[in-house]
Amino acid sequence: MMLEQPPTSTAVPRQRLSAQLEAALVQFVVWVVSVALWVGWVFWFAAAKAREEGEAYLLDELAQIVRLAETLWPARRDLLRQELQRHLAHDGDRAAAILDGAGTILVAHDPRWAGHPLTQAHPPLAPLWERFRTQRSPYWITRSGADNLIAFARWAQPPTTEQAAGEGTVVLIYDLTPRTVAARNTALAEGMPLLFAFLLLFAATGVWAQRRILHPLKQLTHALAETDPSAPQAHERFAQIAALPQPREYSELAVHIARAYAQIAAQHSELRLLARALETSPAAIVITDAQANLLWCNPAFTHTTGYSLDEVRGKNVRFLKSGRTADGVFRSLWETLARGETWQGELINRRKNGETYIAAAVITPVRDDTGTTTHYIAIEFDATREKALAERIAFAESHDLLTELPNRSAFTESVAHQLKRCHQSPEREAGLLVAIDLKGFRRFNDRYGSAAGDALLKAAARALTRCTHQLFDQESVVARLGADEFALLVPLMRPRATAPTSDWAETAATARLAQLRACLPNELVLPEPRAPNWPNQTPVVWRLGAVCLTAAFTSASDAIAAASLALARAKRDDLPFAWYDAQDAQQLTRQMAILEALQRALTTPDAPGLALVWQPQLKNGVTLAGAEALVRFHHPELGPISPAEFIPLAEQSDLIVTLGNWVLREATRQAAAWQRERGFTGTISVNLSPRQLVSGDFPPQLAAALAESGWPGSRLTLEITENILISAPEQAIAQMRTLTREYAVQWAIDDFGTGYSSLAYLNDLPVHELKIDQRFIRRLGEHPEGLRLVRAIVSIAETFELRVVAEGVEDDACAAALAPFPSLLHQGWRYGRPAPAAEFATTWLAGRDATKR
Repeated sequence: MMLEQPPTSTAVPRQRLSAQLEAALVQFVVWVVSVALWVGWVFWFAAAKAREEGEAYLLDELAQIVRLAETLWPARRDLLRQELQRHLAHDGDRAAAILDGAGTILVAHDPRWAGHPLTQAHPPLAPLWERFRTQRSPYWITRSGADNLIAFARWAQPPTTEQAAGEGTVVLIYDLTPRTVAARNTALAEGMPLLFAFLLLFAATGVWAQRRILHPLKQLTHALAETDPSAPQAHERFAQIAALPQPREYSELAVHIARAYAQIAAQHSELRLLARALETSPAAIVITDAQANLLWCNPAFTHTTGYSLDEVRGKNVRFLKSGRTADGVFRSLWETLARGETWQGELINRRKNGETYIAAAVITPVRDDTGTTTHYIAIEFDATREKALAERIAFAESHDLLTELPNRSAFTESVAHQLKRCHQSPEREAGLLVAIDLKGFRRFNDRYGSAAGDALLKAAARALTRCTHQLFDQESVVARLGADEFALLVPLMRPRATAPTSDWAETAATARLAQLRACLPNELVLPEPRAPNWPNQTPVVWRLGAVCLTAAFTSASDAIAAASLALARAKRDDLPFAWYDAQDAQQLTRQMAILEALQRALTTPDAPGLALVWQPQLKNGVTLAGAEALVRFHHPELGPISPAEFIPLAEQSDLIVTLGNWVLREATRQAAAWQRERGFTGTISVNLSPRQLVSGDFPPQLAAALAESGWPGSRLTLEITENILISAPEQAIAQMRTLTREYAVQWAIDDFGTGYSSLAYLNDLPVHELKIDQRFIRRLGEHPEGLRLVRAIVSIAETFELRVVAEGVEDDACAAALAPFPSLLHQGWRYGRPAPAAEFATTWLAGRDATKR
C-alpha cells in the first residue's frame, strides 16, 4: 500500500563496465605495465652493470697507462703511443691521451692531438679536466652524456732536458654502448623465462579470480537482478548458490541473502495480507498526514462516501464535514489526538451526493521515534442504519410498535415517578390514573379482521393522545397496555394559592376524568389505507376505570392494578366508567396475595402448592391417544385457587413465563416416567402462554426440559390460543417454525372457532392440531345444530391434514353426537376429570380403555 509515490529520476544512469570486463582490462594493463617495468628494469640493470664494469675496466686501464707513461716517457714515446692505440682496439674505447701539467697533449691515440692543448683538441673535456685538477683524488671517473665515461688519472712526469719533473694527467674516453647492449642482451636472455613464468602465473591468477571470485559475484548479481524478493520461494535460489564451490565469504553472503529474502517474503506476505485486509475491510479506513490531508483510503471509504481515492488524495478531510457535528466533538477529538491518544466517537459526515451519514470513528495518531505526529489513521463505520436500528430497538423496548405509544413497562416507570413525587409532597402532588378499553372491539375484530382491528387501535390511540394534549399538561402520559387496553396518567398539583383539604386530589381527579370523557369522540375514523370492506368510521364506546393516585399506594404496579380492577368492574357492570373503591381494594389484596404465594412457590424447590393434573384424550372416545397437562394451585391460606383466577394474574406479570416453564419441565418428566414404567406411547399436551412463546428464554428452556426428561419432542404438543396472533404474529410464527424444525414439537390451536384469524394463519402456522372450543361441544346433546360447526371444522382440518380434539365432552349424549366423526379425539368429564399423575396412571395406563370404565 503506497501512501506517497517517490519521485522518479529521469536521468540516464552512466554506463559502467561489468566486473569481469573491468577485471580483464585491469589484468591487461597490469600485464603491460609489468612487462614495461620489467623491460625498464632490464635496461636500467644493464646500464648500471655496464657502467660498473666500464668503471672497473677504466681503472685497470688507467693504472696500466699511468705505469707505461711513467716508464716509457719520454724515451720511448712511440711505444707509448702504440700502447694507447692498442688500448683503443677494445670495444668501447674511443680516445686516450696523456697530458702534461699544463694540459698540453703529450701523447694521444690520434697523432694529430699531440702538442695541442686539450681544450683545443677536445673542448668538452676542458671543464672536466679543470675540475679534476682541483681534486686531490689520484683518479676520477665521470659520465659524459648518456653513453660515455671520462676517466682522469694523475701520473708523475719525469724530468727531461726540455722540461722539469711534474704531474701530468692521463685521459681516457670510454663508450658504454657495446657493454650496455651486451649486458642488456644477457639480462634479457637470462630474465625472459622468469618473465614468462610471471606472466603465466599472473594469467592463472586472473583465471582463478574470474572463476572463483568474479563468476560467483556475477551469479549473485544476476540472481539479485532477476529475483523478486517478495516471491515466496526467492530464498531457495540463493540457498542453491550458497551450495556451489566458491569462496566462503560468497557462500556466507548468499546464505545471508537467502535469509533476508526469506524474511522479506514472509514480511511481504504479511504486508499483502494486511493490504488485502485493508482493501476488503468493511470499515472505511483513511490515512492522512499530520495536517489531516488525505493520503490513502480503501474501497469501503469510496463505497461509504462516494469519493474515489484519486478525487480526494491530498485534500484535507474537512471536505467530509456536514456542519451538523457539534463543535465540542471536534475540540475533544483534537485535544485527544494532541495528547497522543486514540479518539473514539461519532461524526456526522456528508457523502458526495450530499446525504449525511453517521460515522462511528476511531482515530489514532502515528508518531515517529522522536514523538512527533506524522500521520493519522481513521477507521470508520457507517453507523446510520445501526443507529436507527438501535433507536428503533430502544423505542420498541419502551413503546408499542402498533400505536407508537409507551408500553406497559414505560408506563409503569412513569407511574412510579409520579408516585415518588406524591410521597415527597403528599399535600401538593397527586395524579389521575385511568385504564381504558373499547367496548365491542372483539366483535369489530371478528367482523373485519385483524388489520381493521389494528387500524381501529391506531385511531383510538390518536384520539386519546389528541385529548390528552388538548386538556392536560405535557407530563401526562398515554400508553397501550395490551390488546385494546390503554392507560392514561395525568399529574395533579394543588395550586399554592388554595388551602389544602383532604379531598382536593379526588376533586381534581374527578374534574379531569369528566374533561376526558367529554373530549373522547363517539366515532373513530379509520386511517388510510383502508380495505374495501372496512367502514370509514365506526362508533365506539369508551370504558374507563379510574383511580386517584396518592401516597396511599406503595408501588406503581398496585396503582395500575387498581385502575385495571376499576375497569374490570365497569366491564362487568356495563358502565361507561368506574372508580376504584374498597371492594376493588379487597380484590386487589387477594390478587396480590395470590401472586406473592405463586412467586414463592415458583422460587422454592419442588414448588409447594403447585401440581399437575392430567385429562385423557381418546380416539373416537375409546382408545387413549394422549393426555393434557393442567396446572393447579393451592394457596396456603386461601385454599384451592381456580386457574381462571391465578392464570390471568400470572399473565399480567412476568410469572406466567416462569410458571409455563415449570409446567413444561414437570409434564415432560412425568410423561417420561410413564413411558419407562407403564409403556406410555401417547402424546402430551401443554398450554403455552403467548408471552412465554415469544420470550427469548423459551427455546433453551424447551431444549433443557426435553434433554433432562428424555421425552421426544415429536410427542409433545404445545397449545396456543389465537390471542398470540394478535400480539406478535410474525415473531410467534418464526418461533414456532424454529422449534418445530429443531425439536420436532407439534402445535395445537386451543379454543378454535372463537377467534378471528385462525383460517388466515393456517397456511402459515406449523399447526398439527385444532381443539374445538368446549362451548360448542357441551351443547351438542341439546342443540344438534352445532354439529354443522363441528363438521365444518373437521372438514377444514382434513383439508390441512390436521387432527381435531373435541373439548368439553361431558355426557353420553354429547359423545353420541360426535360418533359420526371417527377421527375426532374426545376430551371431557365423561371420560374423567383432570386427575393427579398417580390416579391417571392407575386409571388409564393399566391396559384399559374408555369402554371398560
